[in-house]
Amino acid sequence: MVMKHRILVVDPAPDVHVVVSGVLARNHSLVCVSTLKEASEQIAKAAFDLLILDVNLPDGDGFHFCANLRADPITEKIPVIFLSSRTATADAVLGFSLGAEDYIVKPFDQFEFRARVEARLRKLHERRLAENVLSKHRLRIDLDQRRVVILDPSGERPIDLTPLEFKLLHHLFRHADHVFSRDQVIDAVWGDAVHVIDRTVDMHVSKLRKKLSGTGFTIKSVHGVGYRFCEQEN
Repeated sequence: MVMKHRILVVDPAPDVHVVVSGVLARNHSLVCVSTLKEASEQIAKAAFDLLILDVNLPDGDGFHFCANLRADPITEKIPVIFLSSRTATADAVLGFSLGAEDYIVKPFDQFEFRARVEARLRKLHERRLAENVLSKHRLRIDLDQRRVVILDPSGERPIDLTPLEFKLLHHLFRHADHVFSRDQVIDAVWGDAVHVIDRTVDMHVSKLRKKLSGTGFTIKSVHGVGYRFCEQEN
């Protein structure tokens, strides 16, 4: 099964919209625009998995637009493939230096174009999966599904956590062996706008510690300081 992605195509030529749509629209959801202004409006309205971007646009330069995306924390991770009639090596080098996934020169072979785009999308999907699944030894945390499992010889054994317990485990797991005070745990898990007493933190840590029993990990109390997520000593 092909993973369906949302793709924004930014190119001033209507015939390019037709060709790219013909190549990709069967397996993916495409939005085609002709200017950087329209591109900005689309990006502000919805998330895209990939941006196919020409370099020469009526209202600006694609390289500069890409650089602006990379400079904004909200859009810095949007993958970009440049689609350009510029054939100079320096242009391709500039595109890659801006973090582009690929630089495809027009006119292009449709079969090669589809193969290159699909290859980049597969790598991006694999990268996102890796970023959203945290694992150490037998313990695995899936951030997308908000699921925690233990890997046993017989398969996956889920650990049933409340939303707060999941958030607490995620925070401590990401910073394994680091000691956090109760106030730091409150800020990270509940937020500083919520009033939480120390006893509430202790109660959630205690419940989570029990659920981690048998996983090889635990949450240790550090006297006078706070808590530390670490491997359980034999």
